Amino acid sequence: MRIAKRRASPIVEEGLLIGLSLIALALLIQLIMKVIDWSGSSLDQVLNNLSSIFG
Repeated sequence: MRIAKRRASPIVEEGLLIGLSLIALALLIQLIMKVIDWSGSSLDQVLNNLSSIFG
């Protein structure tokens, strides 16, 4: 029997889709957290530079 003609059960398909969506969500959250961390450190540097200039 060819593999292409065999069908997986709907539970397996749903499990794969849920797993894939969880991986995508984790990657998105990681990207957002990196952007927040980068923007926070950049803001700290700007504030430190301003305080050294006007301090």
